[in-house]
Amino acid sequence: MTYSHTLALAKQGDSEAIKVLLNQQLKTKNITVKVALKDHCLQIMLESSQILEQKTLVDYIHKTFVKLNANSIKVINVFCRQTGNDFPVWTQNIELDAYKDLTLANPVDLSNQILTVKPVTTIPRHQNIKSTHTNKHTVKKNSVLILSISISTFLLLIISSFGLISWQINKQRQALSQASTLVAKIDNSDTTLDIKSLKENKDTLNKAIIILDNASSFNFPGSINLSINIEKQKIHEQLSSLEENLKIIENLIPEAKKVVGDFAAINSRLNVGMNYRSYGTEVGTLKVVIDRFSELPGAKQHPIYKDLVSAFDDYDLALNVWRNYIESDETNSFLRASSPYGNVLISEYQVETQNIVGEDYIYLNSALTKVWQKASKNIELAKDKN
Repeated sequence: MTYSHTLALAKQGDSEAIKVLLNQQLKTKNITVKVALKDHCLQIMLESSQILEQKTLVDYIHKTFVKLNANSIKVINVFCRQTGNDFPVWTQNIELDAYKDLTLANPVDLSNQILTVKPVTTIPRHQNIKSTHTNKHTVKKNSVLILSISISTFLLLIISSFGLISWQINKQRQALSQASTLVAKIDNSDTTLDIKSLKENKDTLNKAIIILDNASSFNFPGSINLSINIEKQKIHEQLSSLEENLKIIENLIPEAKKVVGDFAAINSRLNVGMNYRSYGTEVGTLKVVIDRFSELPGAKQHPIYKDLVSAFDDYDLALNVWRNYIESDETNSFLRASSPYGNVLISEYQVETQNIVGEDYIYLNSALTKVWQKASKNIELAKDKN
């Protein structure tokens, strides 16, 4: 490819032609050039064994592209790094043609039945009786009638009693079912000691006990008092355990407020600003605070515990990211997306990356801010539950 042909392609914004021209011109100064063009923005990576002087190179690139007059290029991002280093030593943005504001991407109830008995009809005595035989016959007839009525009445009373018993047993079964339904609403698998939930569960168990107490007052043959008493005993045991947990959580209230306050304090200080050394000290202090709290009875079941542990994990991650950045290279403001913490920052904290000449980088400030924001949200959740 001739020089004139290469120059023509470069004026059309051909990144490969631009790379060839720049490499030809800077080869004598032992500078290697890589370029990438995206959305009117040309990225140029200058690499040399020596640290290059920023102003001279920026002026040279600026004048070169003004002269080249490639209409497809509006902004140039220049990066300069020393051979063997992963991160640029310096960066510079150049705007061409005043192209401003370009930014990188962001059972049956018988109770109602009526039982009736026909009244006994008395037989009047006649003053004139014809014979003794007639009188004996009349007395015998009346006796049979009275006996029949008595038997009928007795049978009706037995039927009525059985109806009442059946109704009472039905009421007991309904009470037992109602109490069991109330108890079933309590989630025993949730071991979190939430004071509001514990009080609600206590009220529910007391209601169930009252229902069963009223039902067990029926004492008659065939009653299901034994089943009711067994259920009451189970509920009393559950209520005793619940009241013990409620006492534990109430005793934790002062300590819970204190530990939440300690976490909120570092969140406030970060809003003002903090250097790496001070931040490391703060995170170490939080570790002591959360460890001491976890040793208190019932603390790990307290609803704020998980939120505070999550907040601490966020702060600890930020410290490790910051440390990794310092140990890698303190002269730049970003780290590779492929670094030990890059994948976590991108996948769990939605930290955005910037592509620089084919490689993805993460700005340190952006990464720390995202992690601290998540920690702040966890602290606010703990405050709401405290």
